[in-house]
Amino acid sequence: MRVFWIAAIAAALAACVDRPVAVTTVPDAAPPRGEQTAALTAGSFAEPARAVRFDIAAPPPLPAFRRASLTPPDGAPLPPMADRIVVHKMDRRLELMREGKPLRTYRVDLGWQTLGHKQEEGDGRTPEGVYQIESRNDRSNYYRALKISYPNGEDRARARARGVSPGGLILIHGQPNNPRSWERAQKKRDWTEGCIAVRNAEMDEIWAMVADGTEIEIRP
Repeated sequence: MRVFWIAAIAAALAACVDRPVAVTTVPDAAPPRGEQTAALTAGSFAEPARAVRFDIAAPPPLPAFRRASLTPPDGAPLPPMADRIVVHKMDRRLELMREGKPLRTYRVDLGWQTLGHKQEEGDGRTPEGVYQIESRNDRSNYYRALKISYPNGEDRARARARGVSPGGLILIHGQPNNPRSWERAQKKRDWTEGCIAVRNAEMDEIWAMVADGTEIEIRP
């Protein structure tokens, strides 16, 4: 009986020696040079790894709208305050004045209908005449805004006689905060509805140098 078991074990060992196991190696996939790759194993561990490419393409940046502080840096001199504003419509020029002399001069965009004094709401004209800066807003649809005191009594009487609304909300302001409106404003001259528009950095200066109540004269 012992001889039988010894013979059976010997036969099993001989079968293992006579039938070798073939092993197949899978070469590693070399990622392409200069590209960001990641190797992910799909399915079981017995399957070869696949190289998966991830492209990185940053979207174009939106225009930056700077919100500058009204407080100057320590040690910086305070800007001189203007005592009057003069706008020359045909020259597209705004001047900050002090004691009859210009402190700053800026190029401006006006309403899309540049000729003549504003007559009614929606006509696209920038008013002409003498007004005041009556308030300010740093949370409007534009980068900072100084409100002009249009319409005055004469403007209202003139519009009433014609049976129309004189309109209102005439501002000195910066560029639109909405990116699409900002893009349109860069492509067109005199793009406002009757306001006076400057660049944002220029609006920072005007904001700091013009107090509420300052007189503004808008000339043809």
